[in-house]
Amino acid sequence: MSDETQRKLTTIVAADIAGFSRLVGLDEESTLAAQRAHRTELIEPLLAEHHGRIANTAGDSFLLEFPSAVEAVRCAVAVQQGMDERNTDVPAERRIAFRIGINVGDVVTDGDDLLGDGVNIAARLEGICNPGGIVLSDDAYRQVRDRLEIAWQDGGAHEVKNIARQVQVWRWQAGALPGGEAPPTPANKPSIAVLPFENMSADPEQEYFADGISEDILTALSRFSQEITVIDRHSSFTYKGKSVTAKQVGQELGADYMLEGSVRRSGGRVRITAQLIECATGGHLWAERYDRSLEDIFEVQDEITRHITTALSIELVYGTYAGNWMRGTESFEAWDAMTKGVFEFMKFSRQGLQSCIGEAERALAADPGYGTAFAMKGFGLAVMARYFSGDPEPLWDQARHWCEKALAIEASRPMGLGLLGYCDISAGRFEEAVESLKEAISLAPTAENHYILGQAYLYLGRAKESIAQTEQAMRLSPLYPGYFLFNMIESHRILGQIEDALVWVDKCIGKMPDSPLPLVRKAGLLSLAGRREEAEILGKQYLAVEPDFSVATWAKGQSYRNPEHIEPVAEALRRIGLPD
Repeated sequence: MSDETQRKLTTIVAADIAGFSRLVGLDEESTLAAQRAHRTELIEPLLAEHHGRIANTAGDSFLLEFPSAVEAVRCAVAVQQGMDERNTDVPAERRIAFRIGINVGDVVTDGDDLLGDGVNIAARLEGICNPGGIVLSDDAYRQVRDRLEIAWQDGGAHEVKNIARQVQVWRWQAGALPGGEAPPTPANKPSIAVLPFENMSADPEQEYFADGISEDILTALSRFSQEITVIDRHSSFTYKGKSVTAKQVGQELGADYMLEGSVRRSGGRVRITAQLIECATGGHLWAERYDRSLEDIFEVQDEITRHITTALSIELVYGTYAGNWMRGTESFEAWDAMTKGVFEFMKFSRQGLQSCIGEAERALAADPGYGTAFAMKGFGLAVMARYFSGDPEPLWDQARHWCEKALAIEASRPMGLGLLGYCDISAGRFEEAVESLKEAISLAPTAENHYILGQAYLYLGRAKESIAQTEQAMRLSPLYPGYFLFNMIESHRILGQIEDALVWVDKCIGKMPDSPLPLVRKAGLLSLAGRREEAEILGKQYLAVEPDFSVATWAKGQSYRNPEHIEPVAEALRRIGLPD
Protein backbone atom coordinates (compact mmCIF):
# COMPACT_ATOMS: atom_id res chain seq x y z
CA MET A 1 0.00 0.00 0.00
CA SER A 2 1.52 3.32 -1.09
CA ASP A 3 1.99 6.38 1.08
CA GLU A 4 -1.02 7.97 -0.60
CA THR A 5 -3.27 4.90 -0.30
CA GLN A 6 -4.51 3.76 3.11
CA ARG A 7 -7.61 2.52 4.93
CA LYS A 8 -9.49 4.43 7.60
CA LEU A 9 -12.87 4.67 9.32
CA THR A 10 -14.66 7.90 8.48
CA THR A 11 -18.04 9.53 7.79
CA ILE A 12 -18.96 9.71 4.12
CA VAL A 13 -21.64 11.99 2.69
CA ALA A 14 -22.92 11.50 -0.87
CA ALA A 15 -25.11 14.29 -2.28
CA ASP A 16 -26.58 15.04 -5.68
CA ILE A 17 -29.11 17.36 -7.29
CA ALA A 18 -32.45 15.67 -8.00
CA GLY A 19 -33.51 15.91 -11.66
CA PHE A 20 -30.37 17.83 -12.65
CA SER A 21 -30.56 16.88 -16.35
CA ARG A 22 -34.17 18.05 -16.51
CA LEU A 23 -33.24 21.38 -14.89
CA VAL A 24 -30.34 21.88 -17.32
CA GLY A 25 -32.69 21.07 -20.19
CA LEU A 26 -35.10 23.78 -19.04
CA ASP A 27 -32.44 26.50 -18.67
CA GLU A 28 -28.80 25.44 -18.67
CA GLU A 29 -27.27 28.85 -17.96
CA SER A 30 -29.53 29.71 -15.01
CA THR A 31 -29.28 26.21 -13.50
CA LEU A 32 -25.47 26.18 -13.58
CA ALA A 33 -25.32 29.72 -12.16
CA ALA A 34 -27.67 28.75 -9.32
CA GLN A 35 -25.65 25.60 -8.66
CA ARG A 36 -22.43 27.63 -8.33
CA ALA A 37 -24.14 30.14 -6.04
CA HIS A 38 -25.48 27.40 -3.74
CA ARG A 39 -22.01 25.89 -3.50
CA THR A 40 -20.08 29.09 -2.76
CA GLU A 41 -22.70 30.85 -0.61
CA LEU A 42 -24.15 27.90 1.35
CA ILE A 43 -22.32 24.59 1.07
CA GLU A 44 -18.67 25.62 1.33
CA PRO A 45 -19.19 27.92 4.37
CA LEU A 46 -21.11 25.13 6.13
CA LEU A 47 -18.37 22.61 5.33
CA ALA A 48 -15.81 24.92 6.91
CA GLU A 49 -18.01 25.41 9.98
CA HIS A 50 -18.49 21.66 10.49
CA HIS A 51 -14.93 20.60 9.56
CA GLY A 52 -15.91 18.76 6.40
CA ARG A 53 -14.16 18.60 3.05
CA ILE A 54 -15.02 17.85 -0.57
CA ALA A 55 -13.39 14.52 -1.49
CA ASN A 56 -14.76 14.43 -5.03
CA THR A 57 -17.25 16.26 -7.23
CA ALA A 58 -18.76 15.46 -10.61
CA GLY A 59 -21.24 17.85 -12.16
CA ASP A 60 -24.37 17.51 -10.03
CA SER A 61 -22.86 15.41 -7.20
CA PHE A 62 -20.53 15.76 -4.21
CA LEU A 63 -18.63 13.23 -2.15
CA LEU A 64 -17.85 14.73 1.26
CA GLU A 65 -15.86 13.56 4.29
CA PHE A 66 -16.34 14.53 7.95
CA PRO A 67 -14.39 13.65 11.10
CA SER A 68 -17.62 12.64 12.88
CA ALA A 69 -21.18 11.59 12.03
CA VAL A 70 -22.55 14.30 14.34
CA GLU A 71 -20.82 17.06 12.36
CA ALA A 72 -21.86 15.46 9.06
CA VAL A 73 -25.51 15.37 10.05
CA ARG A 74 -25.47 18.90 11.47
CA CYS A 75 -24.00 20.14 8.21
CA ALA A 76 -26.42 18.13 6.06
CA VAL A 77 -29.46 19.41 7.97
CA ALA A 78 -28.17 22.98 7.69
CA VAL A 79 -27.70 22.53 3.93
CA GLN A 80 -31.24 21.20 3.45
CA GLN A 81 -32.80 23.89 5.62
CA GLY A 82 -30.74 26.53 3.83
CA MET A 83 -31.89 25.21 0.45
CA ASP A 84 -35.47 25.30 1.69
CA GLU A 85 -35.08 29.02 2.40
CA ARG A 86 -33.21 29.77 -0.83
CA ASN A 87 -35.96 28.07 -2.87
CA THR A 88 -38.80 30.07 -1.30
CA ASP A 89 -39.33 32.38 -4.27
CA VAL A 90 -38.18 29.95 -6.99
CA PRO A 91 -40.87 28.31 -9.16
CA ALA A 92 -41.35 24.67 -8.15
CA GLU A 93 -40.25 23.28 -11.52
CA ARG A 94 -36.92 25.19 -11.34
CA ARG A 95 -35.93 24.50 -7.73
CA ILE A 96 -32.61 22.80 -7.03
CA ALA A 97 -33.03 20.16 -4.34
CA PHE A 98 -30.31 17.93 -2.91
CA ARG A 99 -30.58 14.27 -1.92
CA ILE A 100 -28.09 13.31 0.81
CA GLY A 101 -26.91 9.88 1.98
CA ILE A 102 -24.64 9.48 5.03
CA ASN A 103 -22.68 6.42 6.11
CA VAL A 104 -19.97 5.63 8.65
CA GLY A 105 -17.63 3.02 7.24
CA ASP A 106 -14.23 1.80 6.21
CA VAL A 107 -12.81 3.50 3.13
CA VAL A 108 -9.68 3.43 1.01
CA THR A 109 -8.04 6.79 0.34
CA ASP A 110 -6.50 7.52 -3.03
CA GLY A 111 -4.99 10.94 -2.71
CA ASP A 112 -7.93 13.15 -1.73
CA ASP A 113 -10.50 10.69 -3.15
CA LEU A 114 -12.37 8.02 -1.16
CA LEU A 115 -13.16 4.49 -2.40
CA GLY A 116 -14.64 1.25 -1.10
CA ASP A 117 -17.87 -0.22 0.31
CA GLY A 118 -18.30 2.65 2.78
CA VAL A 119 -18.55 5.06 -0.15
CA ASN A 120 -20.77 2.72 -2.17
CA ILE A 121 -23.29 2.48 0.65
CA ALA A 122 -23.44 6.29 1.04
CA ALA A 123 -24.03 6.62 -2.70
CA ARG A 124 -26.85 4.04 -2.61
CA LEU A 125 -28.47 5.83 0.34
CA GLU A 126 -28.43 9.06 -1.65
CA GLY A 127 -30.14 7.18 -4.48
CA ILE A 128 -33.14 6.22 -2.29
CA CYS A 129 -33.42 9.65 -0.66
CA ASN A 130 -36.28 12.06 -1.37
CA PRO A 131 -35.31 15.53 -2.66
CA GLY A 132 -34.69 17.79 0.34
CA GLY A 133 -34.10 14.82 2.62
CA ILE A 134 -31.34 12.88 4.36
CA VAL A 135 -30.94 9.11 4.63
CA LEU A 136 -28.59 7.56 7.23
CA SER A 137 -27.20 4.07 7.41
CA ASP A 138 -27.74 2.28 10.73
CA ASP A 139 -24.01 2.68 11.47
CA ALA A 140 -24.32 6.46 11.13
CA TYR A 141 -27.63 6.54 13.03
CA ARG A 142 -26.08 4.86 16.08
CA GLN A 143 -23.51 7.67 16.24
CA VAL A 144 -26.08 10.49 16.28
CA ARG A 145 -29.34 9.18 17.75
CA ASP A 146 -28.55 10.18 21.37
CA ARG A 147 -26.54 13.28 20.50
CA LEU A 148 -28.82 15.28 18.21
CA GLU A 149 -32.43 16.40 18.73
CA ILE A 150 -33.59 15.28 15.30
CA ALA A 151 -36.69 13.22 14.47
CA TRP A 152 -35.55 10.23 12.41
CA GLN A 153 -38.08 7.94 10.73
CA ASP A 154 -37.39 4.22 10.37
CA GLY A 155 -36.91 3.63 6.63
CA GLY A 156 -36.68 -0.17 6.88
CA ALA A 157 -34.03 -2.52 5.50
CA HIS A 158 -32.89 -2.09 1.90
CA GLU A 159 -30.99 -4.22 -0.57
CA VAL A 160 -27.88 -2.31 -1.66
CA LYS A 161 -26.28 -3.06 -5.00
CA ASN A 162 -22.98 -4.97 -4.68
CA ILE A 163 -23.38 -5.19 -0.87
CA ALA A 164 -24.16 -8.69 0.46
CA ARG A 165 -26.15 -7.59 3.51
CA GLN A 166 -29.28 -5.46 3.78
CA VAL A 167 -28.77 -1.93 5.11
CA GLN A 168 -31.16 -0.49 7.71
CA VAL A 169 -31.87 3.15 6.89
CA TRP A 170 -33.21 6.19 8.76
CA ARG A 171 -34.83 9.21 7.10
CA TRP A 172 -35.23 12.94 7.78
CA GLN A 173 -37.02 15.44 5.54
CA ALA A 174 -36.52 19.20 5.27
CA GLY A 175 -39.51 21.02 6.73
CA ALA A 176 -39.56 19.06 10.02
CA LEU A 177 -41.01 21.15 12.84
CA PRO A 178 -39.20 22.19 16.03
CA GLY A 179 -39.39 19.46 18.64
CA GLY A 180 -38.97 16.72 16.08
CA GLU A 181 -42.48 16.44 14.66
CA ALA A 182 -43.03 15.73 11.00
CA PRO A 183 -44.68 18.38 8.83
CA PRO A 184 -48.46 18.03 8.53
CA THR A 185 -48.40 16.87 4.93
CA PRO A 186 -46.40 14.15 3.17
CA ALA A 187 -43.48 15.08 0.95
CA ASN A 188 -43.40 15.42 -2.81
CA LYS A 189 -46.04 14.09 -5.17
CA PRO A 190 -44.55 11.03 -6.90
CA SER A 191 -44.12 10.86 -10.66
CA ILE A 192 -44.10 8.09 -13.24
CA ALA A 193 -42.79 7.83 -16.79
CA VAL A 194 -44.45 5.34 -19.15
CA LEU A 195 -41.85 4.44 -21.76
CA PRO A 196 -42.94 3.32 -25.25
CA PHE A 197 -43.40 -0.45 -25.23
CA GLU A 198 -40.89 -2.26 -27.43
CA ASN A 199 -42.19 -4.04 -30.53
CA MET A 200 -40.66 -7.53 -30.39
CA SER A 201 -42.66 -8.81 -33.38
CA ALA A 202 -41.05 -9.72 -36.68
CA ASP A 203 -43.54 -7.36 -38.37
CA PRO A 204 -42.42 -3.70 -38.02
CA GLU A 205 -45.98 -2.64 -38.86
CA GLN A 206 -47.01 -3.78 -35.37
CA GLU A 207 -45.23 -0.72 -34.00
CA TYR A 208 -48.59 1.07 -33.81
CA PHE A 209 -49.95 -1.64 -31.52
CA ALA A 210 -47.04 -1.30 -29.07
CA ASP A 211 -47.29 2.51 -29.09
CA GLY A 212 -51.05 2.27 -28.60
CA ILE A 213 -50.59 0.21 -25.42
CA SER A 214 -48.21 2.83 -23.99
CA GLU A 215 -50.46 5.75 -24.89
CA ASP A 216 -53.56 4.08 -23.47
CA ILE A 217 -51.76 3.46 -20.17
CA LEU A 218 -50.65 7.10 -20.06
CA THR A 219 -54.22 8.23 -20.61
CA ALA A 220 -55.61 5.84 -17.99
CA LEU A 221 -53.07 6.87 -15.35
CA SER A 222 -53.87 10.54 -15.89
CA ARG A 223 -57.03 10.09 -13.81
CA PHE A 224 -54.71 10.06 -10.77
CA SER A 225 -53.27 13.46 -11.70
CA GLN A 226 -54.12 15.02 -8.33
CA GLU A 227 -51.92 12.51 -6.54
CA ILE A 228 -49.26 11.48 -9.02
CA THR A 229 -47.50 13.26 -11.84
CA VAL A 230 -47.61 11.38 -15.13
CA ILE A 231 -44.70 12.48 -17.32
CA ASP A 232 -46.09 13.67 -20.66
CA ARG A 233 -45.90 11.55 -23.80
CA HIS A 234 -43.55 13.93 -25.59
CA SER A 235 -40.92 13.50 -22.87
CA SER A 236 -41.23 9.76 -22.27
CA PHE A 237 -41.37 8.88 -25.99
CA THR A 238 -37.96 10.51 -26.58
CA TYR A 239 -36.56 7.17 -25.35
CA LYS A 240 -38.25 5.20 -28.13
CA GLY A 241 -35.77 2.75 -29.61
CA LYS A 242 -33.07 3.65 -27.05
CA SER A 243 -31.56 1.61 -24.24
CA VAL A 244 -31.83 3.60 -21.00
CA THR A 245 -31.51 2.88 -17.30
CA ALA A 246 -34.15 3.65 -14.70
CA LYS A 247 -31.77 6.02 -12.90
CA GLN A 248 -31.18 7.90 -16.16
CA VAL A 249 -34.93 8.30 -16.68
CA GLY A 250 -35.30 9.43 -13.09
CA GLN A 251 -32.59 12.04 -13.39
CA GLU A 252 -33.54 13.35 -16.82
CA LEU A 253 -37.34 13.41 -16.39
CA GLY A 254 -37.57 13.79 -12.63
CA ALA A 255 -39.51 10.50 -12.44
CA ASP A 256 -39.78 8.38 -9.30
CA TYR A 257 -41.09 5.34 -11.20
CA MET A 258 -40.73 3.97 -14.70
CA LEU A 259 -43.07 1.57 -16.51
CA GLU A 260 -41.60 -0.30 -19.44
CA GLY A 261 -42.68 -3.31 -21.47
CA SER A 262 -42.66 -5.19 -24.72
CA VAL A 263 -45.15 -6.55 -27.25
CA ARG A 264 -44.65 -9.71 -29.30
CA ARG A 265 -47.31 -10.62 -31.87
CA SER A 266 -47.11 -13.95 -33.65
CA GLY A 267 -49.85 -15.53 -35.72
CA GLY A 268 -53.12 -15.22 -33.91
CA ARG A 269 -51.65 -14.45 -30.47
CA VAL A 270 -50.00 -11.54 -28.68
CA ARG A 271 -47.73 -11.58 -25.61
CA ILE A 272 -47.26 -8.37 -23.60
CA THR A 273 -44.93 -7.91 -20.65
CA ALA A 274 -44.89 -4.91 -18.31
CA GLN A 275 -42.75 -4.01 -15.31
CA LEU A 276 -42.69 -1.17 -12.80
CA ILE A 277 -39.24 0.02 -11.67
CA GLU A 278 -38.20 2.43 -8.93
CA CYS A 279 -35.89 4.91 -10.64
CA ALA A 280 -33.68 5.74 -7.65
CA THR A 281 -32.69 2.13 -6.93
CA GLY A 282 -33.44 0.32 -10.20
CA GLY A 283 -35.46 -2.15 -8.13
CA HIS A 284 -38.32 -4.04 -9.82
CA LEU A 285 -41.52 -3.52 -7.85
CA TRP A 286 -44.02 -5.33 -10.05
CA ALA A 287 -44.11 -7.34 -13.28
CA GLU A 288 -46.80 -9.17 -15.25
CA ARG A 289 -47.08 -11.06 -18.54
CA TYR A 290 -50.22 -11.33 -20.67
CA ASP A 291 -50.91 -13.90 -23.40
CA ARG A 292 -54.02 -13.38 -25.50
CA SER A 293 -55.70 -14.54 -28.69
CA LEU A 294 -56.06 -11.81 -31.32
CA GLU A 295 -59.61 -12.52 -32.41
CA ASP A 296 -60.34 -8.82 -31.96
CA ILE A 297 -57.10 -6.88 -31.78
CA PHE A 298 -58.59 -3.65 -30.42
CA GLU A 299 -60.64 -5.41 -27.78
CA VAL A 300 -57.51 -7.24 -26.67
CA GLN A 301 -55.61 -3.96 -26.54
CA ASP A 302 -58.29 -2.39 -24.35
CA GLU A 303 -58.39 -5.41 -22.05
CA ILE A 304 -54.64 -5.55 -21.54
CA THR A 305 -54.39 -1.80 -21.02
CA ARG A 306 -57.15 -1.96 -18.42
CA HIS A 307 -55.47 -4.76 -16.50
CA ILE A 308 -51.98 -3.27 -16.60
CA THR A 309 -53.35 0.06 -15.40
CA THR A 310 -55.40 -1.59 -12.65
CA ALA A 311 -52.48 -3.66 -11.41
CA LEU A 312 -50.10 -0.69 -11.65
CA SER A 313 -52.49 1.56 -9.75
CA ILE A 314 -52.77 -1.01 -6.96
CA GLU A 315 -48.97 -1.21 -6.83
CA LEU A 316 -48.75 2.57 -6.51
CA VAL A 317 -51.39 2.56 -3.76
CA TYR A 318 -50.04 -0.30 -1.70
CA GLY A 319 -46.36 0.16 -2.49
CA THR A 320 -43.61 -2.45 -2.53
CA TYR A 321 -44.86 -6.04 -2.22
CA ALA A 322 -48.34 -4.99 -3.33
CA GLY A 323 -48.32 -7.94 -5.70
CA ASN A 324 -49.13 -10.06 -2.65
CA TRP A 325 -52.70 -8.81 -3.05
CA MET A 326 -53.07 -10.39 -6.49
CA ARG A 327 -50.51 -13.15 -6.92
CA GLY A 328 -50.86 -16.78 -5.99
CA THR A 329 -53.23 -17.91 -8.73
CA GLU A 330 -52.92 -19.16 -12.31
CA SER A 331 -56.55 -18.24 -12.99
CA PHE A 332 -56.96 -15.00 -14.91
CA GLU A 333 -60.61 -14.80 -13.79
CA ALA A 334 -59.55 -15.05 -10.12
CA TRP A 335 -56.85 -12.41 -10.63
CA ASP A 336 -59.34 -10.16 -12.42
CA ALA A 337 -61.80 -10.47 -9.53
CA MET A 338 -59.10 -9.62 -7.00
CA THR A 339 -57.99 -6.45 -8.81
CA LYS A 340 -61.59 -5.25 -8.81
CA GLY A 341 -62.05 -6.31 -5.20
CA VAL A 342 -59.04 -4.28 -4.06
CA PHE A 343 -60.41 -1.13 -5.65
CA GLU A 344 -63.83 -1.68 -4.10
CA PHE A 345 -62.19 -2.25 -0.71
CA MET A 346 -60.35 1.08 -0.93
CA LYS A 347 -63.63 2.99 -1.13
CA PHE A 348 -64.25 2.14 2.55
CA SER A 349 -67.99 2.45 2.07
CA ARG A 350 -70.74 -0.05 2.88
CA GLN A 351 -71.41 -0.69 -0.81
CA GLY A 352 -67.71 -0.87 -1.66
CA LEU A 353 -67.04 -3.45 1.06
CA GLN A 354 -70.02 -5.54 -0.03
CA SER A 355 -68.68 -5.49 -3.60
CA CYS A 356 -65.21 -6.38 -2.32
CA ILE A 357 -66.58 -9.44 -0.50
CA GLY A 358 -68.50 -10.44 -3.63
CA GLU A 359 -65.37 -10.15 -5.81
CA ALA A 360 -63.39 -12.25 -3.31
CA GLU A 361 -66.10 -14.92 -3.54
CA ARG A 362 -65.91 -14.76 -7.35
CA ALA A 363 -62.15 -15.23 -7.15
CA LEU A 364 -62.58 -18.27 -4.89
CA ALA A 365 -65.15 -19.76 -7.25
CA ALA A 366 -62.55 -19.55 -10.04
CA ASP A 367 -59.69 -20.79 -7.82
CA PRO A 368 -60.75 -22.40 -4.48
CA GLY A 369 -57.15 -22.43 -3.29
CA TYR A 370 -56.48 -18.72 -3.84
CA GLY A 371 -55.18 -17.69 -0.40
CA THR A 372 -55.18 -13.97 -1.10
CA ALA A 373 -58.92 -14.11 -1.79
CA PHE A 374 -59.47 -15.69 1.63
CA ALA A 375 -57.66 -12.76 3.25
CA MET A 376 -59.49 -10.20 1.11
CA LYS A 377 -62.87 -11.59 2.09
CA GLY A 378 -61.79 -11.54 5.73
CA PHE A 379 -60.63 -7.92 5.52
CA GLY A 380 -63.92 -6.90 3.89
CA LEU A 381 -65.93 -8.55 6.67
CA ALA A 382 -63.68 -7.11 9.40
CA VAL A 383 -63.98 -3.53 8.17
CA MET A 384 -67.73 -3.99 7.70
CA ALA A 385 -67.92 -5.19 11.32
CA ARG A 386 -65.98 -2.22 12.67
CA TYR A 387 -67.74 0.58 10.83
CA PHE A 388 -71.02 -0.52 9.28
CA SER A 389 -72.72 -3.12 11.47
CA GLY A 390 -75.06 -2.86 14.44
CA ASP A 391 -74.26 -6.51 15.27
CA PRO A 392 -70.52 -6.85 14.58
CA GLU A 393 -69.67 -10.05 16.51
CA PRO A 394 -70.85 -12.54 13.84
CA LEU A 395 -68.88 -10.63 11.20
CA TRP A 396 -65.74 -10.69 13.36
CA ASP A 397 -66.15 -14.46 13.76
CA GLN A 398 -66.43 -14.84 9.99
CA ALA A 399 -63.41 -12.60 9.41
CA ARG A 400 -61.30 -14.75 11.75
CA HIS A 401 -62.52 -17.89 9.91
CA TRP A 402 -61.22 -16.54 6.59
CA CYS A 403 -58.05 -15.34 8.33
CA GLU A 404 -57.30 -18.91 9.42
CA LYS A 405 -57.79 -20.14 5.86
CA ALA A 406 -55.34 -17.52 4.55
CA LEU A 407 -52.79 -18.42 7.25
CA ALA A 408 -52.94 -22.07 6.17
CA ILE A 409 -51.51 -21.10 2.75
CA GLU A 410 -47.85 -20.07 2.99
CA ALA A 411 -47.98 -17.54 0.14
CA SER A 412 -50.82 -15.69 1.88
CA ARG A 413 -49.34 -15.81 5.37
CA PRO A 414 -48.27 -12.11 5.51
CA MET A 415 -51.80 -10.99 4.60
CA GLY A 416 -53.29 -13.55 6.97
CA LEU A 417 -51.15 -12.26 9.83
CA GLY A 418 -52.19 -8.71 8.98
CA LEU A 419 -55.84 -9.73 9.15
CA LEU A 420 -55.20 -11.63 12.39
CA GLY A 421 -53.71 -8.45 13.87
CA TYR A 422 -56.73 -6.45 12.73
CA CYS A 423 -59.09 -8.99 14.36
CA ASP A 424 -57.05 -9.01 17.58
CA ILE A 425 -57.29 -5.20 17.76
CA SER A 426 -61.09 -5.42 17.64
CA ALA A 427 -61.04 -7.98 20.45
CA GLY A 428 -58.76 -5.83 22.62
CA ARG A 429 -55.82 -8.22 22.29
CA PHE A 430 -53.41 -5.43 21.48
CA GLU A 431 -50.11 -7.08 22.45
CA GLU A 432 -51.02 -10.15 20.36
CA ALA A 433 -51.93 -7.85 17.47
CA VAL A 434 -48.58 -6.07 17.66
CA GLU A 435 -46.68 -9.39 17.60
CA SER A 436 -48.72 -10.71 14.64
CA LEU A 437 -48.15 -7.50 12.69
CA LYS A 438 -44.43 -7.38 13.42
CA GLU A 439 -44.17 -10.94 12.11
CA ALA A 440 -46.22 -9.98 9.04
CA ILE A 441 -43.87 -7.04 8.38
CA SER A 442 -40.81 -9.26 8.74
CA LEU A 443 -42.25 -11.54 6.02
CA ALA A 444 -43.54 -8.75 3.77
CA PRO A 445 -43.05 -5.09 4.81
CA THR A 446 -46.16 -3.90 3.01
CA ALA A 447 -47.71 -0.49 3.50
CA GLU A 448 -50.93 -2.17 4.65
CA ASN A 449 -49.19 -4.09 7.45
CA HIS A 450 -47.40 -0.94 8.65
CA TYR A 451 -50.75 0.89 8.64
CA ILE A 452 -52.45 -1.82 10.74
CA LEU A 453 -49.53 -1.87 13.19
CA GLY A 454 -49.99 1.89 13.45
CA GLN A 455 -53.62 1.26 14.27
CA ALA A 456 -52.66 -1.17 17.02
CA TYR A 457 -50.38 1.46 18.54
CA LEU A 458 -53.16 4.04 18.19
CA TYR A 459 -55.67 1.97 20.15
CA LEU A 460 -52.99 1.28 22.77
CA GLY A 461 -52.71 5.06 23.17
CA ARG A 462 -49.15 5.19 21.75
CA ALA A 463 -49.94 7.99 19.32
CA LYS A 464 -46.39 8.95 18.31
CA GLU A 465 -45.55 5.35 17.43
CA SER A 466 -48.78 5.16 15.44
CA ILE A 467 -47.76 8.26 13.47
CA ALA A 468 -44.31 6.78 12.77
CA GLN A 469 -45.76 3.52 11.43
CA THR A 470 -48.35 5.34 9.34
CA GLU A 471 -45.75 7.66 7.84
CA GLN A 472 -43.75 4.57 6.88
CA ALA A 473 -46.87 3.14 5.22
CA MET A 474 -47.36 6.39 3.32
CA ARG A 475 -43.73 6.39 2.16
CA LEU A 476 -44.15 2.86 0.83
CA SER A 477 -47.36 3.85 -0.97
CA PRO A 478 -47.15 6.83 -3.33
CA LEU A 479 -50.94 6.76 -3.77
CA TYR A 480 -51.77 5.55 -0.27
CA PRO A 481 -55.50 4.99 0.31
CA GLY A 482 -57.34 7.62 2.33
CA TYR A 483 -58.11 5.34 5.25
CA PHE A 484 -54.38 5.34 6.14
CA LEU A 485 -55.06 8.88 7.36
CA PHE A 486 -57.47 7.65 10.06
CA ASN A 487 -54.39 6.92 12.16
CA MET A 488 -52.99 10.41 11.56
CA ILE A 489 -56.31 12.07 12.41
CA GLU A 490 -56.85 10.16 15.64
CA SER A 491 -53.22 10.24 16.78
CA HIS A 492 -53.08 14.04 16.50
CA ARG A 493 -56.42 14.27 18.31
CA ILE A 494 -55.11 12.13 21.19
CA LEU A 495 -52.04 14.37 21.36
CA GLY A 496 -54.37 17.37 21.71
CA GLN A 497 -53.47 18.74 18.27
CA ILE A 498 -57.03 19.32 17.02
CA GLU A 499 -56.10 21.78 14.26
CA ASP A 500 -53.52 19.35 12.85
CA ALA A 501 -56.13 16.59 13.01
CA LEU A 502 -58.52 18.78 11.00
CA VAL A 503 -55.83 19.25 8.33
CA TRP A 504 -55.51 15.49 8.02
CA VAL A 505 -59.25 14.87 7.97
CA ASP A 506 -59.73 17.33 5.11
CA LYS A 507 -57.04 15.47 3.16
CA CYS A 508 -58.78 12.22 4.01
CA ILE A 509 -62.12 13.50 2.70
CA GLY A 510 -60.42 14.47 -0.56
CA LYS A 511 -58.97 10.99 -0.96
CA MET A 512 -62.16 9.13 0.04
CA PRO A 513 -65.06 10.73 -1.85
CA ASP A 514 -67.06 7.48 -1.75
CA SER A 515 -66.78 6.93 2.01
CA PRO A 516 -68.91 8.65 4.68
CA LEU A 517 -66.47 7.75 7.47
CA PRO A 518 -64.29 10.90 7.32
CA LEU A 519 -67.42 13.02 7.73
CA VAL A 520 -68.24 11.71 11.20
CA ARG A 521 -64.61 12.11 12.23
CA LYS A 522 -64.58 15.72 11.08
CA ALA A 523 -67.91 16.38 12.79
CA GLY A 524 -66.43 15.18 16.08
CA LEU A 525 -63.29 17.28 15.66
CA LEU A 526 -65.27 20.42 14.82
CA SER A 527 -67.42 19.86 17.88
CA LEU A 528 -64.31 19.45 20.04
CA ALA A 529 -62.95 22.69 18.55
CA GLY A 530 -66.15 24.55 19.51
CA ARG A 531 -67.31 24.96 15.89
CA ARG A 532 -70.74 23.53 16.65
CA GLU A 533 -72.70 24.88 13.69
CA GLU A 534 -70.29 23.37 11.14
CA ALA A 535 -70.24 20.12 13.11
CA GLU A 536 -74.04 19.87 13.10
CA ILE A 537 -74.17 20.31 9.31
CA LEU A 538 -71.68 17.48 8.81
CA GLY A 539 -73.51 15.30 11.32
CA LYS A 540 -76.72 15.65 9.33
CA GLN A 541 -74.89 14.83 6.10
CA TYR A 542 -73.52 11.67 7.70
CA LEU A 543 -76.93 10.56 9.02
CA ALA A 544 -78.40 11.01 5.53
CA VAL A 545 -75.99 8.32 4.33
CA GLU A 546 -75.96 6.15 7.48
CA PRO A 547 -79.41 6.58 9.08
CA ASP A 548 -78.86 3.63 11.48
CA PHE A 549 -75.78 5.24 13.07
CA SER A 550 -75.52 5.35 16.85
CA VAL A 551 -72.72 6.90 18.88
CA ALA A 552 -72.55 3.92 21.24
CA THR A 553 -72.05 1.38 18.44
CA TRP A 554 -69.53 3.62 16.72
CA ALA A 555 -67.53 4.12 19.93
CA LYS A 556 -67.46 0.37 20.56
CA GLY A 557 -65.93 -0.18 17.12
CA GLN A 558 -63.04 2.15 17.94
CA SER A 559 -61.49 -0.43 20.31
CA TYR A 560 -59.39 1.97 22.44
CA ARG A 561 -57.82 0.36 25.51
CA ASN A 562 -58.29 3.59 27.48
CA PRO A 563 -61.94 4.78 27.34
CA GLU A 564 -60.71 8.35 27.92
CA HIS A 565 -59.28 8.31 24.39
CA ILE A 566 -62.70 7.93 22.73
CA GLU A 567 -65.28 9.20 25.22
CA PRO A 568 -64.60 12.93 24.56
CA VAL A 569 -65.36 12.38 20.86
CA ALA A 570 -68.47 10.34 21.64
CA GLU A 571 -69.74 13.15 23.88
CA ALA A 572 -68.86 15.73 21.21
CA LEU A 573 -70.98 13.78 18.68
CA ARG A 574 -73.89 13.60 21.12
CA ARG A 575 -73.70 17.38 21.63
CA ILE A 576 -74.34 17.99 17.94
CA GLY A 577 -77.44 15.79 17.90
CA LEU A 578 -76.18 12.40 16.69
CA PRO A 579 -78.23 9.61 18.31
CA ASP A 580 -76.73 7.66 21.17
